[in-house]
Amino acid sequence: MPENSLRRDLHAVVESRRELGPDYEDALIDSFLDRMDHAMDLRVSSRVQAELGRHAPRRLDGAAWLAITSMLLSIPLTAIAGGTGGWPATLAVWAGILALNAVYGMSRPPRAVR
Repeated sequence: MPENSLRRDLHAVVESRRELGPDYEDALIDSFLDRMDHAMDLRVSSRVQAELGRHAPRRLDGAAWLAITSMLLSIPLTAIAGGTGGWPATLAVWAGILALNAVYGMSRPPRAVR
């Protein structure tokens, strides 16, 4: 509710109080405060939505997930390959990881620079 609307509502409540008398004062005040609460809720909600829109967390894309997964899997794969096959097996594991990431990277369209 805009401020002018609340101002009009308050004037209407005061005028109604004059016409109806003090017996309806509590009901008139409660009604006005309910409308005011609703107006404040709308303002706060719109401000929160505006802030969230401005500071929305960025989501990880497929390339980021592939890079994270590759690094996490490279640790045990390197240990296993190094322990069982030596440096040639370790070299083969890393060549496979690099090839997988390179192929995925080349298959994606270039991103726009911000």
